[in-house]
Order: sequence, then C-alpha cells, then structure tokens
Amino acid sequence: MEKELAGRSAETKALIQKNYVKLGLAVSLCYMGCYIGKTILSAFTPRLTELGVFVKDDIGTMGFALFLAYGAGQLVNGILGDYFNPKKYSCIGLLLSSVLVTLSPLVADSFDSVTPSIALWAVIGFSSSMLWGPLTAIVADNSSGRASRKIMLALNGSLVAGNLVAYLISAIVSALFENWRIAFYISGASMLSCMVLCFGILTLLEKRGLIVCAAGRSRKKLTDGKKTEKLTLSLLARHAFFTTVVYTMVNGFVRNAVSFWIPTYIKETFAVGDSTASVITMIMPILNFLGTMLGLKLLTLRIFRGSEHILCASLFGTTFIMFGIVFALGQLGVFFLPLSMVCIFIAAAAQNSACNMIYAVFVFRFKNTGRISAFTGGLDSSAYLASAIGTKTIGLVASAIGWNMTVGFWGVVTLAGFLACVASALISRKNGVLNSAE
Repeated sequence: MEKELAGRSAETKALIQKNYVKLGLAVSLCYMGCYIGKTILSAFTPRLTELGVFVKDDIGTMGFALFLAYGAGQLVNGILGDYFNPKKYSCIGLLLSSVLVTLSPLVADSFDSVTPSIALWAVIGFSSSMLWGPLTAIVADNSSGRASRKIMLALNGSLVAGNLVAYLISAIVSALFENWRIAFYISGASMLSCMVLCFGILTLLEKRGLIVCAAGRSRKKLTDGKKTEKLTLSLLARHAFFTTVVYTMVNGFVRNAVSFWIPTYIKETFAVGDSTASVITMIMPILNFLGTMLGLKLLTLRIFRGSEHILCASLFGTTFIMFGIVFALGQLGVFFLPLSMVCIFIAAAAQNSACNMIYAVFVFRFKNTGRISAFTGGLDSSAYLASAIGTKTIGLVASAIGWNMTVGFWGVVTLAGFLACVASALISRKNGVLNSAE
C-alpha cells in the first residue's frame, strides 16, 4: 500500500479528478444511509405519540441521547478516522447503525421502561458518528479545489436525501399500515443497502487505482511533497476558529434540534394529521439542498468577498427574520399555515447552506494539517452537543409555554449565531484571511 501511495503520478491524480463523481456518489450513499437512521425517529414522532408508544418527553430524551452520543462520538471517531482505514471504518459504523435501527421496535416492545430505548438511540448516535470524519478524510485525500467542494456539496445533498427518505417512509407507513414497527424495519433495510453500495463502489475505485483509502502512517504518504501546517492554537485563532465554533453550535441547534421537532410542531400547532405533517415536512429536505447549492453561488458574489463568515452572517440573519415572522403569525390559526411553513422552509434552507459553508469551505482551510478527520469531527461534535441540549430543551419549553413562545426562543438562539458570524468575519479580516481557501 505504501509503495502505491508514494508512486501516484500526476496522470493518476488527474484521473482521480475526472472520477470525482463516482467518489461523490459512494460517500453520499453512505452518509444518506446515516441520515435515514438519524431522522426516522423525528419523522415518525407524531405517529409514535399518537399511538401512545412514547410520550413527547420520552422522545425528547431519546433525541437528546442520540445527538449527545453522536456529538461525543464525532470527537472520538474523528480522531480515530485519521488512524484507521476510513472506508472500512465508516461502513462498519453504518452497518451497526442499520442493525440497531431495525432492532429498535423489539427493544421498545420488550421493556416497560423507556430507559433501554434511550440507551439504544444513544448507541445509534455513536455508531452513526463513525462516518463523517472518515468520509471527509477520503474526500480530502482524493480531491482538491473545486472538486472537493463539489463532492462536499454532494455529501450535504445526501444528508437532505436521507431526511427525505425518512419522511417518505414515515408518510407511507402512517397512511398505509397500522403496525408502526414497519417504519423502522424499512429504514434499517435502506441503511444496509446504502452501506453495501458505498463499500462496493469505493472498493472498485480502489482496485482501479482511482482513489486511495489509507490509514495510519500510510496516509502521510499522500501529503509527500506538499506544504504542511501544524494544527496549532495560533492557526485556529487566525482563522477565527473559536467564534466559528459558536455559530457552528447554533447551526447544529437549528438544523437538528429544531428540525427534530418540526413534524410535531406542524401537527400540534395546525391540527393536521400524521401523514399530512410528514408530507409537508418532506418538502423541507428538497429546499434545503437547493439552498445549499445557492449558497455556493452566493459565495462568489462581490458583496460576500469570498468569505464564508460574511455569507453565514447573512444566512443567520435570514433565519432570524423568518422565525420572527412565524412567531408573529403563531396566534392567527391554521389559515396562515402555508405562510408559516414557507418561512420555516427558508430558515431551514439558510441553515443548511451555512452548514455547507462550514464543512465544504471553512474546514478546508486546514487541509494541509493532515488532521482533517479529527478537525472535522471535533467541529461537528460541538454542533451536536448543541443539538442534544436543544432537542431536550425544546421538548421541555414547548410543553411548558407552548409552541409559539418556543419559536421565539429559536429566534433568540439564532441571533447569537449571527453575532458570532460577524465576529468571525472581523477576526478573519484583521488577520488577512478573509477570503476562503481554494
């Protein structure tokens, strides 16, 4: 393997660039499977609460456990992703997650206490965290420049696709089946299919010499001849890493914690059925991806100066305004459901676009450190720590003071993210690194 890595010619590297579509497809399938498993609990929450399988507070605790374990796992698995074969590591994570999601109804049926289900979803969260850092490492090792951004865009799109599949499963099962367990069986089977396809494509590309999924010391061969940087506090501070962590956490709160409760919010606020809530929510992933694509286009506009921080400030500002409008419409009844949902869709799309700026643009500032899996995993860990706390908090706040005041709470949190974006842009400008790395 080391001989193969050291001997990669310029011709081979050019061939890799031409085959980034296949690489993007493989990693996207893997990550899509991950998000099917992570989203199905949220998508199916209205049905589960209606049938009395779980109460709202129980599901909030499961979501808290899922996101907390996922966030902690991102830190651990991001570091390990730099030392183990990233293809095998990520596929093992998805395989384990698919088995556990499939078994989740059995756990719920076998115990009177909700504690085993909470523990199960925590393990699902940890196993799901075995994907992001290693998959990013595969992309970083086998692409560069615009190709990297396009693959990371595809990876973000797979997140959207995974959400969409989970909501579709929820809508179909809610409409056609009395047995709620079928939703989790179908989700587990879909995840397993994604894993098999990903592993097969990556293995085929490896055998053809188009990519290298290297582990440990072998990965160092990939940076031979390249300028390397140490991942120091000075480097992090110069690129406004610490304020970026703040708005990354707010982004995680909105993208994950808020989105987790959106189906329930729609059902309880506007008195619609389970399948109707699922169908409405299915629109959101599609618009999220369109927003993500638009974000990359906006980054090239002169007004944003090629800075992901400045663009993110505008995206957080948009989200804040949208939540403000939803809050104002909250007391006006179901007649304003379409307008409220448009605002929520715009807010969600803006935050998904901001997420893509963080992971497809900002993290690649640190590509030459050779520790991108650990770096990306740590950053994502902070986002999911906020997601875990937010998921539990939103459930408690909604139960205590109602959904409309909860929307106001979302707006306050989003404002903090906007201020952190502005601070990041000012720090980057002061240090002469305002423009994003190519």
